[in-house]
Amino acid sequence: MTLVKKCSPFRNYHRVPAFNNAHFTSFDELVNDFFKSSPFNTKKLAHKDAINIIETDAAYLIEAALPGVPKSEVKIQLKEGILSINYTANTNNNNDDTSTRYIRRGFVTRNFNRSFYLPDNTDTDNISATHNNGILQVSIPKKAPVEAPTAVIDIK
Repeated sequence: MTLVKKCSPFRNYHRVPAFNNAHFTSFDELVNDFFKSSPFNTKKLAHKDAINIIETDAAYLIEAALPGVPKSEVKIQLKEGILSINYTANTNNNNDDTSTRYIRRGFVTRNFNRSFYLPDNTDTDNISATHNNGILQVSIPKKAPVEAPTAVIDIK
């Protein structure tokens, strides 16, 4: 015979509406959605296009990692001060035969679209690009700084 009955304050938590799992599920989804779209999501960042932007005294240099992309399929355009680098993946280019059964496929072709606003001090007439070992390098030279003419004003 037990004289002291064990009592847990949480034994009937499922009956209290505030502790219902449905409420926690929506809160969990809210927290999970926050971390999916935040910088903390390293899985999402791993698939971001790899771009380096370097500034030197003479030029800006944009480096883009485009492994396996032939240079003939990359388009670089300059329009109204915006430099765009585009590549559209050709899904018919995989040369797969129908008998190949992939267990896991890690080589994925995808589209690449990046645009950059160019500062006013760039020489847009002399932009050049090279493509070597899967790295696209776009060199954007800077204009020579123009000194404003000094005017002497006579005092009357």
